[in-house]
Amino acid sequence: MENIEKNGKLGDETTVFISLPMHKLVFGFANGWALDRKDGGAIFFQPSDIQKAFDVLRQDADIVKNKHSLPRGCMFWCIDHEGDHGIYMAKELNKIWNHLKDEKTKITQSS
Repeated sequence: MENIEKNGKLGDETTVFISLPMHKLVFGFANGWALDRKDGGAIFFQPSDIQKAFDVLRQDADIVKNKHSLPRGCMFWCIDHEGDHGIYMAKELNKIWNHLKDEKTKITQSS
């Protein structure tokens, strides 16, 4: 649910569905700094959990065989906090992303 601004005024809460092709989607993750947030303003996903989610995505044969169906990419914020709590999101997302692309290449070549 989100508030939709109409004519400069916030309207009633409205459910909005946005259709977005997978190849235009970029997943964004918070790195170690989010572990210090106590106000619920950010959520931290362990790289191993991100890997599991991408494994599920990769297992969908229709997604993997379609040349435009991988997400556009992954990103994280904030680079200043890279390494906080021993979390190196650049390294971890790179491993996940390259593995996903390698698996897609193997499947499309075998088709």
